[in-house]
Amino acid sequence: MKSPLVIVQFILLCVVASAQNAHPLVRAVFANDRLLIVEGDSIIVKSSDQLSFVFSGSHQESKLYYLLENKDEHPHNEQLPVAMYTKLKAGTYQFKTYLEGKEPAPPITVVVKGSFMEKWWFVPLLIFYLLLLFGGAIYFIMLSNFRNKEKLSELRNDWTNKLHNDIGGDLSSVSLRLQMLKRKIEPLDPKVKDGVIKTYQILESIQKKLRFVFDLVDPKKDSLQTMLLDIKDYAEENFALKNMKFYYQDNLAQKLPQKLDIGRVNKLYLALKEVINNSVKYAEGSSAVMHLSKTKSGLKIQVRDDGKGFDTKKASKGNGLNNLRQYSIEGFLDIKIDSELGKGTTATIVVPDI
Repeated sequence: MKSPLVIVQFILLCVVASAQNAHPLVRAVFANDRLLIVEGDSIIVKSSDQLSFVFSGSHQESKLYYLLENKDEHPHNEQLPVAMYTKLKAGTYQFKTYLEGKEPAPPITVVVKGSFMEKWWFVPLLIFYLLLLFGGAIYFIMLSNFRNKEKLSELRNDWTNKLHNDIGGDLSSVSLRLQMLKRKIEPLDPKVKDGVIKTYQILESIQKKLRFVFDLVDPKKDSLQTMLLDIKDYAEENFALKNMKFYYQDNLAQKLPQKLDIGRVNKLYLALKEVINNSVKYAEGSSAVMHLSKTKSGLKIQVRDDGKGFDTKKASKGNGLNNLRQYSIEGFLDIKIDSELGKGTTATIVVPDI
């Protein structure tokens, strides 16, 4: 229920509007709760306004018909004191009224102004604005990633230099001293000589491993290429211990198909070492081949031997297959082992392009 004060204000507004509008059938016109003054038989409203036409009491004796052209399809003849319209589209309308059997009253022109959201350019401008925001967000994300990669590259380069200069230099110095010591103890006890030689060999192995790590983390070098060269040397040395001939076939034309992040390179390295170790330990063959090629899905590496093979369905847990499955998951690698008793073993590792 409206308070008496509001009702009194409404009646006063209607009286004032009736005097100002001087329309025979329409006492007042409201846009929402705002009283409108009819100027020159026309009013101007917004598309968001609720438009209300309050009729005068002169239509009580006869039926009053009203029609808002371009909005109503047929005239209304409800005997209500007000006609209301909402959500009018931008444009010009004619509000017509007439009493049954009498001449129509002068029409009231209603000019509806649309909001800026109804303009033809609003949707393209909004799309452009959203694309601009999206593009700006992508740019700043890429810029942040680029700066982070630069910082990481600088950090890797700095640590590589420090490791190479500090630890590598110290190991080289120890290696040189052991060489000099080896020459001096030549005529001494053979057991002492053997101990020094074994120590020197261990030190050489440590130097080689550290050199591989330095090259692997060096941002100026391709870590995948570095790893493949190291795994080639590793395979040659280990197969030679078993008097197995080793063949390395590279069909990549000296150009690797992709660059891998160092995490995937490490998992590929461990998987290849596992395959080579299994072949060296169990194959008992005469030769082995490592073949590199490029396929539609990515880099393909095969390691084949002509050893005794094994039944993959009855393979024991000690043959490294579980390790290979783990490397496959962690490194996003496709690893397949094909083997048959008396027909050797083929390990195929595919590194998919991501």
